Amino acid sequence: MALWTTTPERDPKRNFRFQVQIDNLNKDETSVWWAKKIAKPNFTVAESKHVYLGHTFNYPGKVEWQAISMTLVDPVNPGSLNRLNRIVRNTGYVVPGDANQLNTNSKGRAVGALGAVVIRQLDAGGLAIETWTLKNPFI
Repeated sequence: MALWTTTPERDPKRNFRFQVQIDNLNKDETSVWWAKKIAKPNFTVAESKHVYLGHTFNYPGKVEWQAISMTLVDPVNPGSLNRLNRIVRNTGYVVPGDANQLNTNSKGRAVGALGAVVIRQLDAGGLAIETWTLKNPFI
């Protein structure tokens, strides 16, 4: 008997049911994109060793968050890609070509341009199983 048949009201999590909410994609409304693949938020904890009288003691070190990658589904609305490109330009990115342009990317502008990002993993009925709110995200 398979594990998920013992609780028939729940399906196992699927790796292709994701909804991504980006607040600053549209000026007046929150935009929702669908994603078919997302590397979920994850972190690593570094290890710090201390040797004392021939004994090694391991202590947790700093926590480092891993990068999140997303494969978004191309939206039907063609203006969505233009809005996403506008967000990248608002971070300070300038298309190469004008040597007198002195804008550069910055963390503050990147966070302000993107706004809040919420990732939801959905079940077969469209209800959120897991929700992640990204703090200070940038592209």
